[in-house]
Amino acid sequence: SVFPPGTGAAPPGARPIEGRWPMALVDPTLLERVRDGAPVVIPDLAAYQVATNTPPEVQAGRVALGVAASLVLPLHLSVYRAAAGAWTADEVALATAVADRCWEAHERARLLAAARQTADHLAGILAGIGEGLVAFDSDWRYTYVNAPAAALLGVTPEALLGRTPREAFPDVAEPMDGPSWTELRRAMATRQPEVFESHLAAWDRWFENRVCPTSDGGLLLFFRDVTTEKRRALALAASEARVRDQLAELHAVYQSAPVGLAVLD
Repeated sequence: SVFPPGTGAAPPGARPIEGRWPMALVDPTLLERVRDGAPVVIPDLAAYQVATNTPPEVQAGRVALGVAASLVLPLHLSVYRAAAGAWTADEVALATAVADRCWEAHERARLLAAARQTADHLAGILAGIGEGLVAFDSDWRYTYVNAPAAALLGVTPEALLGRTPREAFPDVAEPMDGPSWTELRRAMATRQPEVFESHLAAWDRWFENRVCPTSDGGLLLFFRDVTTEKRRALALAASEARVRDQLAELHAVYQSAPVGLAVLD
C-alpha cells in the first residue's frame, strides 16, 4: 500500500486490515477484470465501498489508513492514496509493472521451492535403493554419488564429486583398455544400456553393473558387490571340474586295466 508522503507507514493508530471474507462479497466486475489480467481503477473508494457492500470492518480499516482511492492489480496487489481522484496512465503503468515483478518473483520462488522439494524427494529415493549409484558426465567426472555407492567404495560422496575414477582411485582404477572401461565406453558411445560383471583385481572384489545413458550426455551406473556370490559360484565350478577330472581318470583306469573289473553295490 502507498501511504501519504512523509509517514513511512500507516498513520498512527491505524490497524491492519486482516481477515477472511467470502468471495461473494467481492464486486463481481472487479473479480472478472482482475482474472482477465486487467487493472481496476477506483478513483472514489468511499463511494465504491458503499456501492459494492464492502464489509464494515474493511471500510473502517481503510478510513483509519486515510486512503480515498485505490488501484487493484491482477496479483491482487492494491495501491492506495489519500486523495480521491482519477489515476493517471503513468501511475497505472508503474503499479502494473511493480505487480508484474512481484508475480515473477513469486513464481520463481514457487518453482524453486518445488524444484528443491522434488530434488530432496529424488535424493531420498536414490539414497534408499539399496545398491550403489553414481552419475558421470560426458568427461567421466562423478556428478552424483549415493550413500551405498560411497560405502561400497570406502569413501565419502564429496571425495568423488568432480573427479574421474582414475583421479579418485589412482592405484585401483582399471586401465582404460580393460573390460569394464570397454563396456562403459560402449554405453557412452552408443547411448544404449549395458549389463556386465567386473572384477576389481586390486581389491579382489566382483561387481554386477547396470549402465544407463542420461539425457545430458552422461551415464548412470548402478552396481552392487557380488563377491560372495561370485566366489561361491567359482568354488562350485572348481569342485565340479575336479569331480569331472576324477571321473575321467577313473574311466581311463577301467578302460586300460589288464584284467577284468566289476563294480558291485
